[in-house]
Amino acid sequence: MITKKTSGHFEIERDYGRMTFGQALATWRKCEELSVRSFAKLLGITASTLSDLETGRRIPSTRRAAAIAKRLNHPPESWVIFAINDDLHKKKIKLRVTNEAA
Repeated sequence: MITKKTSGHFEIERDYGRMTFGQALATWRKCEELSVRSFAKLLGITASTLSDLETGRRIPSTRRAAAIAKRLNHPPESWVIFAINDDLHKKKIKLRVTNEAA
């Protein structure tokens, strides 16, 4: 029997709709009860950049998404996938990147 293991955010999307990088980032910050300014400092970015990321005005590069994941001590796969899928969605390219463990 082969079982597929996904990173978890696709189950959330299935139940609640498409989640963006910015929504995931804002949710993380709010769960940690951090202000925009203190969370931005933790991530090594400006509060303005964090605000742009959280609201979707800016989509991070895959490099920045991975760097943010590293600062959060979180595996980069989900964060990079969010960034790639946001970019595809913005460009109206009907593709979706997924992550499956072998």
